[in-house]
Amino acid sequence: MSGVIEARRALHRAILADLDNSSHAFGRYETFSHLRVLGDPQLLSRDIVRAICRDLTNRGFARYQRGLFTEDGIPAGSGYGITRRGLAYLIALEEVS
Repeated sequence: MSGVIEARRALHRAILADLDNSSHAFGRYETFSHLRVLGDPQLLSRDIVRAICRDLTNRGFARYQRGLFTEDGIPAGSGYGITRRGLAYLIALEEVS
């Protein structure tokens, strides 16, 4: 059982780190990333990344946003962003590692 918990934490850490490492063009908590740029596509399918993002959202560590636009005003679909609670969780995960 602990192996499953450790794997889940590792996946959470990877996705939250990607969310926090984005450009922060609109502020740390107002910048959202599309699924295509989250995770390593060689290791994680888009379905797995989506499931991890939904789990993080359900726990309050990430936020889903629809109707996003680029800086140029071009529609960009939807994405996920880190929350304050998610950043605190990421810091805790990195301290344990």
